[in-house]
Amino acid sequence: MSTRFQVQHEVEYEVERETQHSQQEKRLRQERIRQEEQLRQQLAEQRRLEEECRLKLKAYKDAVNASLEETLAGSGYYPPEPSAFLMNRTLKALMKDAQERMSDPVFAQALSEVEREIEARCHLAHGYFEELRAGFAPPNSLSQMLKVVALGVHKSIYEASVSIEMPQVNSELAAKMSDNEVFLAKDWVEGEHRGVLAVHVDEETQTTILQIGIAEYGPIYVTIPAILRPEDRALKSIKETINRLASFRNGVDPLAVIDGSHQALNYNEIFVKSRVVRAPSGNTNRLATNMRESAQRSRLSTDNTVILNSSPRNQEQYHRIFPEDQNARHWPAWGNEAELWDGAVESNGFAMTQEASQEALVRALSQSKNVIVVLAHSDGEDIFMPEPPPTGSRVSADYLREHQAEIEANAPFVYLFSCQAGRLSNLRNFASTLIDCGASGVIASQSDLGSAEGRRLLGRILGEGRGTPPIEDYFRAMDELSFREMEVFLG
Repeated sequence: MSTRFQVQHEVEYEVERETQHSQQEKRLRQERIRQEEQLRQQLAEQRRLEEECRLKLKAYKDAVNASLEETLAGSGYYPPEPSAFLMNRTLKALMKDAQERMSDPVFAQALSEVEREIEARCHLAHGYFEELRAGFAPPNSLSQMLKVVALGVHKSIYEASVSIEMPQVNSELAAKMSDNEVFLAKDWVEGEHRGVLAVHVDEETQTTILQIGIAEYGPIYVTIPAILRPEDRALKSIKETINRLASFRNGVDPLAVIDGSHQALNYNEIFVKSRVVRAPSGNTNRLATNMRESAQRSRLSTDNTVILNSSPRNQEQYHRIFPEDQNARHWPAWGNEAELWDGAVESNGFAMTQEASQEALVRALSQSKNVIVVLAHSDGEDIFMPEPPPTGSRVSADYLREHQAEIEANAPFVYLFSCQAGRLSNLRNFASTLIDCGASGVIASQSDLGSAEGRRLLGRILGEGRGTPPIEDYFRAMDELSFREMEVFLG
């Protein structure tokens, strides 16, 4: 009886234990299901938060990029897409303005990611920038100081700072700098190596600022902490400053030299690997228009080119051009100058006009696409022509402006060659007047030319091997002859 009771008890105990075990497993399953459901909910919430954060991050990044684009577009930099330096500079300004929003970690992350993306674009630009900065270590030895003295330059150029930030200057100068930046950003010519250069003087801050830039990277400012005087020493100092910007000097093409101070430098002789165009007026819209116009011109021919020779052919004509030389003391220096220029023209199948007068010049400027003038005398305001008798004639800025409508309608390209015995002053000023009156471009020298070299150049651009468009052919001729005295003015 006891044994049976014991067995029954054990059976009941086992049943109870299994029931408890089953209930425990059930509770465990329920707990596992609950935990799994909780985990799913947590993961779903995490995914929701991550997606919300991702969307928020994307929205912030889109907003930052839109703000960048809006800021740059508002300043005229679109299209095309702005350079790395412009993007970098504009983002830094936006980050400075958005400091109060940096407490939002998602916004801070958005700015950080945009900054990293722009920095990645700036990798090559930063290397270029550091190369430029490296050229301005101050003289630190006696030999270097002696070199500064020997060069006749201002020591302050070695104290220059190099920055992608526009310096703090007066509003008028800042507007000029901004206009040059926008011009650099525009596609006025194909290629990422197109560049600009302008020399600015700010009397308020007593600084001289070289504004340079290559389209691929953007604008850069070299600030010299001094006003460079006198002029001859200033020109040497600017030339030496540019020589120290080797990466820019050797890598820019074409180069637009726009407005600014110290215009007497011949940049052809500094940028020997570049096609240099000048815009002394600072009018970048006109410069871009004239670059496009000159790039479409046909080859020089007898049908589209008029050539005038204002060199005196006899003593009577000499008196008309140089009335101040009453005794004709300098007439013997002219010799057969006029005939030599005639020969350079005629040997290539072209011909001089029968008359070199103000009327003949304006007629040529109004009717011919290319006008070549051999000059004997300019006083910086007028050029002197030997015809008609008995006094000859003067071509003044006012006279050209009287005929601006006709000249503008024709948009001629003008070459001004100067005689070796001639007396020429400030041809840059006369070139600017011609462009103001509608010429699409002027090629002229700021200094006296060697007559033989000038005739060789004239013979080359009129020769059978001349190419098209004429402006590009001129740059090729300049390189072939290593004759860089005549510069191209387009704006």
